[in-house]
Amino acid sequence: MTWRADTRTKVIVFAREPRAGRVKTRLIPLLGEQGAARLHARLVKRAIDTARAAGLGEVELAWARRQRGADLGERMHHAFARGLRRLSPRLFEGIQWGGAQVMAQTRARLAALGWRWRELPEVWDVDRPEDVARLRRLRLP
Repeated sequence: MTWRADTRTKVIVFAREPRAGRVKTRLIPLLGEQGAARLHARLVKRAIDTARAAGLGEVELAWARRQRGADLGERMHHAFARGLRRLSPRLFEGIQWGGAQVMAQTRARLAALGWRWRELPEVWDVDRPEDVARLRRLRLP
């Protein structure tokens, strides 16, 4: 997610720390706890490298354990409060984080707040065994 704060743009990459047994848990049967953690670490590094290569400005990694808030919505609200010009906790409350409706719920909140927004192209995630196979076929890190 990017935003303009004064004249600088800042990019925040939200991620969990790559701890075995705590990340990419749906992939543990395929990769094992250590393998899933290693994959997660590689994907976080790729996200950071991609953000830096975009040249938008400072890139910040926000590890989940160091973020303030009970759920992802609260943690994002606290992180964005440091740099957004306009922010409402209503944007993040009651979203079913990790569910299939996150984007639809977020769009509805933005519309209800009367805010304009621009979406970046959607990308795929690596959460299921078939995603790992796709990752290997594409030879991505």
